[in-house]
Amino acid sequence: MFRKKVFSYVLVVLLIFNFLPSSQNTVYAANINHQTSIRLGGTTAANMISGPTDIGLSVTTDINGNVIMTGIVFGNADLNGNATSTDGGAETASSTYTHGDIFISSFTSSSVFQWSKRLGGTFSTFMAATSDAGYSVVTDSQGNVIVAGQVYGNADLNGDGDSTDGGAETASSTYGSSTDIFISSFTSTGTFKWTKRLGGTAGDGATSVIVDQNDNIIVTGHAGVADLNGDGDSNDGAVEQTAYTAQGDVVISSFTTEGVFQWTKRLGGSNYSGGNSVTTDSNSNVIVTGYVKGDADLNGNATSTDGGAETASSTYQNNDIFLSSFTSTGTYKWSKRLGGAGADFGLSVTTDNSNNVIVTGYVVGAADLNGDGDSNDGGTEATSSYAGTSEPFISSFTTEGVYQWSQRLGAASGAGRSIITDSSDNIIVTGEVSGDADLNGDGSTDSSGAESALGYGGNDIFVTSFSSAGTFKWSQRLGGSDASGWPAEDIGYSVARDANDTIYNRASVW
Repeated sequence: MFRKKVFSYVLVVLLIFNFLPSSQNTVYAANINHQTSIRLGGTTAANMISGPTDIGLSVTTDINGNVIMTGIVFGNADLNGNATSTDGGAETASSTYTHGDIFISSFTSSSVFQWSKRLGGTFSTFMAATSDAGYSVVTDSQGNVIVAGQVYGNADLNGDGDSTDGGAETASSTYGSSTDIFISSFTSTGTFKWTKRLGGTAGDGATSVIVDQNDNIIVTGHAGVADLNGDGDSNDGAVEQTAYTAQGDVVISSFTTEGVFQWTKRLGGSNYSGGNSVTTDSNSNVIVTGYVKGDADLNGNATSTDGGAETASSTYQNNDIFLSSFTSTGTYKWSKRLGGAGADFGLSVTTDNSNNVIVTGYVVGAADLNGDGDSNDGGTEATSSYAGTSEPFISSFTTEGVYQWSQRLGAASGAGRSIITDSSDNIIVTGEVSGDADLNGDGSTDSSGAESALGYGGNDIFVTSFSSAGTFKWSQRLGGSDASGWPAEDIGYSVARDANDTIYNRASVW
């Protein structure tokens, strides 16, 4: 039975509110039902141009119900939740680390601190786009913790406090002077196992990592000409050497649980594209979502002339959402293109116990949400009465890519950023909305509770649940009254659950 028990992991930057004693960036977790909390972070001030500093970007749970977070911290930072940043170790920003660093913190299900790691290097920037960052964290059947993201230059990738161990820690000439993809694996107790650096001379990064039924590790993101197998060069054939555009393509790479390379795919076209989320099903099929623009290779055969979803018809005129499915060995299965004339993005994808594929993100205006190549089917595809600058959507497909249903959640603006299913195949999505918002998919904001923006301002976090058939179940709105605009926004970035269907929502609030 589904238990509506929600924990929220949030970034708090006190620029307007005065209910905390100091103005500092923090990351914290709050159990909405039981009021327990974990607060992490330091005293480095937010940069109002580039956005927040300390921020949690991903949360997951392991086989024992432990909760693991990753993201970015700047300077000395509390990583164990004891309200100080003076405990040494990973909390201290030594000379190895400068400005944005990756953090990993592990807590028990009852919020007891277990261990933390700081990864990163000396590159000096307050810009999140070029900072060292942990964008995604996952655990496998043995409780191993795998984190993926981006690093710039030489970087500590094993958490020993220095970046002088060679191998993946060294930014050789292959990787150039920009961001690279990293993957680091640790045991359930935080002992380092292995690391990989992928990328080239362009700005490369990993946005999502997942494990399959056999504990194989699959990562997606974006890269130009790049090392995609972690051997330190980009000379291993067409997939590594041929980029569709110098700006970056969708990349997918698979490794064993011990970091042995298996296969890689490159998707995209002549315009910038990227993979935003990867998931697997019970058969270890790999499903990726993200965005492409114009004609695009969606099956990994190095051409964009196969028709169907690869072709940008008159329906699609800007960034479009894509879904591509591959077997566990990288053999192509199917793909879908969703979207319309606006800039549309797939931000998160998941599967359920029946291997149905559910995707979320946002669309602008009339949009194809079933993958049939047009946006004329009415219902959720039509431009809503909110005429928002962007609106969250959810679309469901079978394991073979057959459309089932979709929902559009309306608001002045909004996005679905993370989606999961629980043990009963209920769907939980988090993200942000602005103003009164349709959070149940009925086409109006006439419901009370979470749909009302009364007392809120700017963007607010939402958590909404639907059944496996798309029937609304419940919703929550979280956030504050600040309406000053970016970066002072409340955003739900990541949602996870444990074996008891307790929900953990990693979000940011101002």
